[in-house]
Amino acid sequence: MKFIVHVLKEEIQIKKVKEETIVARMKELEIPFIYYEKSKTRDFSEESLAKYRKELEEAKARLAKAKETSAQAIWLEKLASLKKEVLKRKKGKFFNFEK
Repeated sequence: MKFIVHVLKEEIQIKKVKEETIVARMKELEIPFIYYEKSKTRDFSEESLAKYRKELEEAKARLAKAKETSAQAIWLEKLASLKKEVLKRKKGKFFNFEK
């Protein structure tokens, strides 16, 4: 509750600041940092913004790759993964896919 009160009074800034600034201010106010870590407000830090931008770029790259990949190639990749997993689990005793 102490954390929330100080945020509402704007004594702890949580938007557009670095987490180290938040940590320092919470130490001054004797509030354990774990309350910030568990809060949903954590997503307003500069670090979170950078993380989400990176995730967005990675998702765009995966989408572009998926658009360039044919359905046949996707199925062949999935079948190769399945074959590898089956061979790993059965250690080649029951199935012979090498033919």
